[in-house]
Amino acid sequence: MSRTTRTLTLVAALLAVTGLVAACGGGDGGTTTKAEPAAEAAGLANDTTLPIQKLEAVVPGGPDGEFTFTATPALTAGPVEVTLTNHGSLEHQAMLMKFTPGADFAEFAAAAAADPSGTTALALVEGYGGPNAAAPGQSRSSTQVLDAGDYMLICVLPGEDGAPHAAHGMVLPFAVKPGTTPVTARTPTGVEADHEVKLIDFGFDGAEGTFRGGETIHVVNAGHQAHEFVAYRLDEGASVEDFTAAMTDDSGPPPAKPGTGLGALAPGRAADLTLPDEPGRYVLFCMLPDVAGDSLPHVAHGMVAGMDMG
Repeated sequence: MSRTTRTLTLVAALLAVTGLVAACGGGDGGTTTKAEPAAEAAGLANDTTLPIQKLEAVVPGGPDGEFTFTATPALTAGPVEVTLTNHGSLEHQAMLMKFTPGADFAEFAAAAAADPSGTTALALVEGYGGPNAAAPGQSRSSTQVLDAGDYMLICVLPGEDGAPHAAHGMVLPFAVKPGTTPVTARTPTGVEADHEVKLIDFGFDGAEGTFRGGETIHVVNAGHQAHEFVAYRLDEGASVEDFTAAMTDDSGPPPAKPGTGLGALAPGRAADLTLPDEPGRYVLFCMLPDVAGDSLPHVAHGMVAGMDMG
C-alpha cells in the first residue's frame, strides 16, 4: 500500500463528491436537512454523564457493497459510539463530519467544485472523529459527543483507481436531533480511558511509554487545526523512520498494516477509542492537509510518532 493509496487527500475527495449531491442529499428525496442551532450549554457541569448511544455502520463488501455504509442513524445529541464493521476487501474509515449551521451537502459539494484548494468546503464542516483504519474483516469503534445538527459519515481513503471511496458513493448523511440535556465539546463521553493523547501542531503528546491491547485512549485535539489519529502496526524489523520515508517520498508500500484510529477531529474536540489486541511497535500519523500553510499532509511536518503496545 503506497502513500498514494493511503494518503487522506481531502481536496481530491471533496472534488469527487460533487457528483454525489443527487444521491446523498441537497436535491429532491435527499436525507439532509438544515442544521438546527446547537443548544447552549451554559452551566453544564463537566461531570454530567449521558447514556452512550450506538451507531452500527457496516460495509457489506462484494461488487455492490464495497463502497457502502449500511446504517440507520436515529440519534439525539450526546455521546455516540460508532462501530465500523468492514466486510469489504479494502481498508475503510467512517469519518464523522458535521455541517456548520445553515450549510448542507449541496453547498459543501458546490464549494469543493469552486475552490480546488478545499479550504472553502472544509470551512463548512467540522470533524468529530469516527472510526478510522478498519482493515478488511475488522471492526473499529470510537465514542464521541455529537451535538444537534446535520452530519455525514464519509470515507475519503483513495482506492486502487486513485479515486477516494467517497467518489464511489461512500457517503451517508444523517441528522442528530436535540436532546433534553444540552451538550458541548466538554461533555464527557462516559468512557473511562486508560490514557490521554493530545493532538498538537504537529505531533502526538502523551504517546510515550507502553500501552496494552484493549486499553482505551482519550484523544483530544489541542492544536489549531483539524487532526486525525491513525495507528498502523509496523512490520517486523521496520522502524518509524522507514515508515516516514515511504510516506513522504512515495518510494513504495509503507512497512505497516492498518491498526485503528480516529477520523478528523476539529480543534477542541475529543473522542475515545480502544486499542487492538495485537502487540508490537505501532506508528501514529496524521495525513490531513495543512490548511493554514502549504497544504502538505501533516506527516510531512513531522506529525508521526512511535507507540509500543505490549
